[in-house]
Amino acid sequence: MNTSPGTSADPVRFSYPSSGTVRIAAYRWDPPGEPTGVVQLTHGMGEHALRYGDLAGALTDRGWV
Repeated sequence: MNTSPGTSADPVRFSYPSSGTVRIAAYRWDPPGEPTGVVQLTHGMGEHALRYGDLAGALTDRGWV
């Protein structure tokens, strides 16, 4: 798993195992400097995580991971 911080323009992609053989894809955006909080978003099957890039940018601008 890649745990290097990413910015809103450059999220870090990682995955984790499901209960079967499928791996679940995830992305992480980190703020510059020390984080002040964490937000975890979970989307439905008809969406993809990168569509939240603008929201991630707004959150990281305020210090949130």
